[in-house]
Formats: sequence, structure tokens, C-alpha cells
Amino acid sequence: MLPLASGLLQTRPIEWPSLALFAGSYALFAASVYAGVAGLVSTVPAVLGAAVAAYAAFTPMHEAAHRSLARSALLNGVVGRLSGLLLMAPFLAVRHFHLEHHKHTNDADRDPDHWSGRGPWYLLPLRWATQDLHYYYLFLRSYHAQKRGERIETIATLAAMFALVALAFGLGHGELALLYWIVPARLAIFFLAFAFDYLPHYPHEITAAQNRYRATRAIDSALFNVLLFGQTYHLIHHLYPAVPFFRYRTVWKYQREELMKLQSESLAPPRAPLPLLAAGSLAAPRAPTIHAAHPVQAAAELDAL
Repeated sequence: MLPLASGLLQTRPIEWPSLALFAGSYALFAASVYAGVAGLVSTVPAVLGAAVAAYAAFTPMHEAAHRSLARSALLNGVVGRLSGLLLMAPFLAVRHFHLEHHKHTNDADRDPDHWSGRGPWYLLPLRWATQDLHYYYLFLRSYHAQKRGERIETIATLAAMFALVALAFGLGHGELALLYWIVPARLAIFFLAFAFDYLPHYPHEITAAQNRYRATRAIDSALFNVLLFGQTYHLIHHLYPAVPFFRYRTVWKYQREELMKLQSESLAPPRAPLPLLAAGSLAAPRAPTIHAAHPVQAAAELDAL
């Protein structure tokens, strides 16, 4: 396997593509809401536009959770929290459970995202629609194990969002809050759970502790690399969590030959209907010999979990 250039593994002072995606998410959200409220477009496209904005906002929030949006902890924190608002998601809780997912990938008892892969296929859409609600259940169950400051901020954030919704209904604007905040967030979470929790880790049988390289898949597709903001190469993200999303495909190109050569089997599409699989080749490789060291930041982050 070709060694990776050090520039691929290091977070720059500011990763401008990630910051631009954050700004673009808010711009699209504001434009969609304005267009819908002003009657420039009908309700359905306006709501869908807001949902796409909320979906896009997940990526800068995700980058901030891994501290790969910038070297500044303050900037990561600000962008992470603001991005979470479009998804009605408290950033610190999301960060906690996402890092738990990295540590315990596919562990049925310890991976928070395993919720999206359990049960019969016909119930999976219900699980995707409630992935974040499962986080809240886990938050309450492990309440006293959480850091005090994170507990307080998470509860305060949730309380503030509920208060804003209640205020909107009280002032007669409840329909606007429902259509342009709640519904878009729910639609985005549904798709995120499918595309980022279910699909890359199917069939959810090999844990990261057993084999980190087979616990996550990569779907080699240029089209879906754009549509899913790089998460088609989810395997690369799990191997190098500090690498920004827009470099996943480049890293994959460096390592693709060996990873594909070492894949254990030719994988057929899952039983559940997954049309996305038709657009790219699916890989679940065996553990390769890594000649390039993992990024220091990523290793330190994983070791600290």
C-alpha cells in the first residue's frame, strides 16, 4: 500500500470546505424558509429545501465532533453547536454518542448506532426515524456517567429548543415551527440514520474490537461521494477519524488496491431494498497491513475514548 502524504492526515488551521458547507447549510435553510413563508415557492419544496439544509449541516457538526473542522477548539465548538440546531440536536450529546459508536462499532450492547441496524428489515425505517430518540434514552440511562457540564448543556439546549417551539405555538406560529424546523429535522435524521448508520455497517455483525477493517464498508462511487459528503468511504473515516470528509476519497485512492485485494468475499446486496448499492461497488476488506501510521490526532482521540 502506498504511504499517505502527511498533508492528508493533518487538520489545517481552518478546513475551509467544511466551514463553507456550514455556511451553505444555513444559507439554504434561510432561503428555503423565506421562500416558503413569502409564498415564492409552495410548501413542499420549501420544506424539502430546509430538510436538505439540515442534512448538510450534519457534516460540519460531525467534523466538529472529531475536531477536524479546525485546530481551534472554540471554532469546532461554535460550528458544532450551531449546526446541531438545524437538526434539533444538542452537540455535546451527539459528540459523546458518536465517539462511543467509533469505539464500539457494531457491538450490539455498546454501539449507540446499532439501533439503526437491529430487527426485521420492515421495521428498519421506524428505527431510522427514531435514532436520535434512542440517543435520548441512552442519555437518561447513563445520566450520572456523563460529565456534569455536558449534562447541563445538553438539558439546557433541549429545554431552549422546546421553549422556542412552545413560544411559536403560543404566538400562533406553530405551523411554521412544525413545517420549517421540526419536519425538516425529522426527515434529515431519517436519511442520516439510513445512509451513515445502517448502510456502511451492514450487516452489523463484525465489531470494531474483532476487526476494525471489516466493521465498516466503503461504497466506491463518485456520485454518492458528492451526495453523501464523502461518507460513501465510511471505512476511511473509521480508520482515520481526524481526516476531513472531503479527503476521504483521496485517501481511499491511495489504499484502494490493497483494501480491495484483501476483501474477504464478494458481497451481495442486503435483503432489505437498498437502491443506493446499485450505484457503486461495495467493499468490506480484511485487515490490511498499514504501512502509513494513523494520524496522531486520530490515534490520540481513539485511545482517549
